[in-house]
Amino acid sequence: MYESFMKKLEVKTPDSTGRFWDYFKNKLCVRRSKQTIYQVGPNTISYDLESTLVLQARHGFGDNLMVSAVIAGIHCQYPEKKIVVLAKNPEIFAHNPDISACCNINNLSKRHRLRRVAFDLEYSKIDVRRQKGLKTSLIDELYDCLPFTVASRCYKPKLFLTEQERSFRDAELRALPRPLVAIAPYGKKNSPIPSKVHPKDGWEKIVQLLHKNGIHMLQIGIRSEGPLLPGVRDWMDLGYRNTAAVLRHTDAVMTHPGGIMHLATALDVPCVTLFGGIEDPVVSGYEQNINVCAKLDCVPCWRKQLCDNPICLDQLSPERIVNETLKSIQLKNRAGAGL
Repeated sequence: MYESFMKKLEVKTPDSTGRFWDYFKNKLCVRRSKQTIYQVGPNTISYDLESTLVLQARHGFGDNLMVSAVIAGIHCQYPEKKIVVLAKNPEIFAHNPDISACCNINNLSKRHRLRRVAFDLEYSKIDVRRQKGLKTSLIDELYDCLPFTVASRCYKPKLFLTEQERSFRDAELRALPRPLVAIAPYGKKNSPIPSKVHPKDGWEKIVQLLHKNGIHMLQIGIRSEGPLLPGVRDWMDLGYRNTAAVLRHTDAVMTHPGGIMHLATALDVPCVTLFGGIEDPVVSGYEQNINVCAKLDCVPCWRKQLCDNPICLDQLSPERIVNETLKSIQLKNRAGAGL
C-alpha cells in the first residue's frame, strides 16, 4: 500500500520522473517569483511568471554564442517575451537588443530563485553523442530545452559591438598588408575534446605555405595556450570582444571547431574550420563556412584523444588547408566586388 501511495506522488517533470516534494518545491518557487525584483550585482532584474523567460547559459564562450542564436530565434517568434540570461560569459550578451537583462551566473547561488526557474540550455555530452551516434546539431538541442516550440529557428550566433568597440585599434588594423588571415591554432587546456585541435607541426607548415602564397597572418587566442608561430603578428590576449573587433578587419579566419569559429560566424567573416575526423560539421559547425573534413568510415569518431593511427590527419594536408583558405579569400573578394 505504501508503494502504491508513493507511486501516486511521482510526477513527470521536464527532465525526469521525480518525487512530488521536489516538484512541489520548484512550483512553489515559481509562484513566489511572480513580479519580483532581483538585484544581481549591478543588474536590476524584474521577473514575471507570465512574460519572463529565464535562460541559463553555462560553459564556454562558444556555447554562449550558440545560445545567442537560440535567443534570436525566440525573439523572432515571441517578441513579447522578456528574456533574462544567466550566463557564465555575460560579455557575449552585452548590448543584445533581444534580451532584457543578463547577469553573471557565478554571482548567483545554486539555490537562487532565478536559477530555479531558469531553463538550462544544454546539449548531449561527447560520450553520449559517440555511444548513440547522435546527428542532431548542438543548436537544435539547445532549442529543444525550451518549454515551447520555435518553428523558425535561427542558427547564426549574434554578437553586438558598440561603435567604440568596433574602433579598437582601427587605424593600425587598416594599415596592415592584405590579404590578412587570422589564425587560432590552439585550444583551451581543459577542452572536453582536445583531439580536435590541429597539431602544432601541421600549423607551422600551413603558415609557411600561406607566406609563400603572399598571405599575411595575425594570431589570436590566449598566449598561455601556445606560443606565437614564426612570421605571424601577435594579436593575442585581447579579450573576446576586442578579438571580435579585430576579426572584422580580416579576410578569413582559420581554426578548429570552437569559440573562435562561432565568433567568426557571428561576424560574417569566412571561417576555414579544421574538423578533420573528430567532429561533424552538421552537428557543431556552420554550412556557410569552409569545413575541412576527412572522409573515412570512422569519421566522426568524437574521441577525446587521437587514436594510435590517426589517418584522418593525412587527409588534412597543409596543401589542402591552404588551398581552401585561398579559395575562401577569393570568394570573399568576388562577393565584395559584386561578382
